[in-house]
This record gives sequence, structure tokens and C-alpha cells, in this order.
Amino acid sequence: MDGSNSVRNIDLLHLLFGVLIMLKDFFKRLFCRHKNIYFIRNIYGDEINHVSLSKIYRSWWKCRDCDEFVKKEDYVDQLGGCMTDCAHCGDPDADFDCNGLKFCNEIHGLCYLEPSIEITEVKMMKTLSEEIPNGTKGFIVGAGDGLNLVRFDNDVIAFCNMDELEVIR
Repeated sequence: MDGSNSVRNIDLLHLLFGVLIMLKDFFKRLFCRHKNIYFIRNIYGDEINHVSLSKIYRSWWKCRDCDEFVKKEDYVDQLGGCMTDCAHCGDPDADFDCNGLKFCNEIHGLCYLEPSIEITEVKMMKTLSEEIPNGTKGFIVGAGDGLNLVRFDNDVIAFCNMDELEVIR
């Protein structure tokens, strides 16, 4: 009899422990302000066409603190209209605005919103035109060996071969 009572007591302790964890998670979600969110993915075309128009959210975000899915519109409203620090690095001097999120530059915006994209920062080695002098910095999304589309810091977009560019990182 003593063995069955101790097993029953252990089972009750496991049950009680599970209930306490569930209550902790419930109250954590109930009172979470969702200040620590991260981007999951954007929603496009056919996905939007297959749901009710009243339930469309263009992007999915998730709170790191409570694992709840959050609408970006709610998060932006909590911050009083828009973020002020760079969402990628936390720099307070962020001025590049992307749908209410602030970033230091376009590269930080791309890295934060689409982390799977490979971004290569480059610098022009040869002066090909007045608009792109030697030393102008820029970036390539998904760089290849041949011709690449480069977005330069002076807002010029050009096709350049990799032998005309120096890879910064």
C-alpha cells in the first residue's frame, strides 16, 4: 500500500506542477505588453485572396516574451505612432522608416524583415560614371559571380560586374 500512495503522491505533484506552469503562462500572456516582437513573414497575393477581408493582416509578428502572435498595427499603436530606435540594431538615430518600423539604413531593414536574404556590402573600385565615382558604397541582394544589381548609398541603382566592385562584407 505504501508504494501505491507514494506513486499517487508523485502523480499529484506532477499534476500540480503542470497546473502551476499553465497558470504562469496564462498570466504571462494576459499581462504581456508585447514590447519584444520579431518578424515572422509577410503575407502576399493568393493567401490574402483565400481569407475573409476583415481578417487580413499583411505581416505576422510574434512576441518573444509570451509567444503570442501580434498584429504590427497594435504594436505600433502601443509605441505612440512609430518606433524611434532601429529595430535591427537598437541605434537611437534610426531615420529610415518602413511601415512604422525604424532602421538605420535599408540594409538593416532588409536583414530584419527578411533574415534569409543574403546581403553583400560593396564599394565601387572603378569610376564608370559621374553618378558612381570610385569608392561609392552600396549593397547587393543575393550576389552572383557575373552581373549584379547594386543599390548605391547615393540612391543610384546600376548593374555592375563583381570585378568592378570590392566586397566590404
